[in-house]
Amino acid sequence: MMGEIVGERQMFSGEQEYEAALDRVISAARKTLHVFDIDFTRGGWDSMKRCEQLQDFLRQQSVSQPEPALVIALHDVDWLAAHCPRIVNLLRVYSHAMTIRQTTEAAHVAADPFVIADQRHYAHRLYFEHPRSVLALDDPGGALVLEERFQEILEASYSAVSTMTLGL
Repeated sequence: MMGEIVGERQMFSGEQEYEAALDRVISAARKTLHVFDIDFTRGGWDSMKRCEQLQDFLRQQSVSQPEPALVIALHDVDWLAAHCPRIVNLLRVYSHAMTIRQTTEAAHVAADPFVIADQRHYAHRLYFEHPRSVLALDDPGGALVLEERFQEILEASYSAVSTMTLGL
């Protein structure tokens, strides 16, 4: 996209910087938040601060919207179910606005977690075992590339976590 202006783009190489980048993207979200991760063991997903951010986002969402505003796709949901009770509680309270999906084997080639907000902002961990990452704010072109990948990942996933499957 020639001539597109990118608001802010930063590279990071530390775990805390990656978590801060996630926080910035989540706080920028108004309408949609798409999350792909391996298993939520990295990135601070189980923290109280992160769950408060997600709750603030979910509170803004309408009960009548046709699609969930927060869509999470994970290769493995076991760690989330066992160690992220705050996120599971968010699913219970805001099931109209969020969904958690698990990828099939076909999607397991994806190894670079990312979060996309409003198809404009994103944090992208370049490989899940290393904290090297990119934060981009107001970069719809870069977000579009990740959004297309996210849709492909969703096509190779199924609904995996619900308040019913966890016995809540």
